[in-house]
Amino acid sequence: MHVILGAQGYVEYRYASNKEGTVNDIHALNFSYGITCNYNFKEETWNQILKGFSLATDLKMFSRRGYGDASLNSNDLVWNASVSRTFSLPLAKKSGGGLTARLEAFDILHKLSNTQIVINGQGRTEKLRNTLPRYLMLHLTCHFNKIPKNKR
Repeated sequence: MHVILGAQGYVEYRYASNKEGTVNDIHALNFSYGITCNYNFKEETWNQILKGFSLATDLKMFSRRGYGDASLNSNDLVWNASVSRTFSLPLAKKSGGGLTARLEAFDILHKLSNTQIVINGQGRTEKLRNTLPRYLMLHLTCHFNKIPKNKR
């Protein structure tokens, strides 16, 4: 069995202050954590139809804390997944190339809210939203290797 499991994390601390003391200091924390998993159907025990496919998925929590506006203190759970398969091409077979097809699903749970936080000159926190909704994308990639004649 060929399974790859991984974990990832990120922490960012933001501090903003005003020398004049007219605005409250901002102590904000942005962090994320998640898991990844990849599985390749390579073993002989799999049906011939499934053999050669690869599955990949990741689940990640994006969190924000410490902002004055309660709507900015949030959790966004994002789940992505993809399935891919490489096919050998007759023209590229000698050089070890092929065609890879990958279907990718982004933000399957539709929970992502891409909020950009800006602290203006008055020390007020502003939020901007620019979210790409969940989507499916098909990637087709052709791989080929050309060996120069003088290296044969």
